[in-house]
Amino acid sequence: MSETGSNISVSMCPARVGYTKLGLNAKELEQFRKKAMKRACIYVSKYVKNNHDFENRTGRLQRAIHYTIMNKAKKGLLYVKESQAKVESKYGNYSYAPFVFNGTGIHGGKGYYDIVPRYAPYLKFKVDDRWVTTMHVTHPGSKADKSLEKALVATRGRVVEIYREEINKLLKSKVLV
Repeated sequence: MSETGSNISVSMCPARVGYTKLGLNAKELEQFRKKAMKRACIYVSKYVKNNHDFENRTGRLQRAIHYTIMNKAKKGLLYVKESQAKVESKYGNYSYAPFVFNGTGIHGGKGYYDIVPRYAPYLKFKVDDRWVTTMHVTHPGSKADKSLEKALVATRGRVVEIYREEINKLLKSKVLV
């Protein structure tokens, strides 16, 4: 998997909304769509970066949230660029974004898994302020973070407002011309 993400999707049908009756041509409609979709995508991506559920330690995962505009600005895609959300260790570079957004273990559809020491004779970690040493741990996994999906629901009203503002700007400019 190279990218994880959620779609921001707004469909605009000129005939249904009546843009042609308002005197808008195809070029003006496409410019309107691009401006409105860009503003909507920026708003939603900022919302996710500021209202996520995952624990932020380095800021990499927040900085890895991007958007792109597709299909003649009829659709926006909010996604996580995995190459920007990597942890580097002496054992290699690992992208952790899929584990955060898709979940792991039973939450990611793989079942329980064992964690065993690879480079030391035992595992050592803290539980309630005391150190525990063991040869293996059975881990159920981590739940998926649904921040992207939650942001789409939470910002829906503002996205509609953005489209209204952009169409009003366009119509005012048509009246003044």
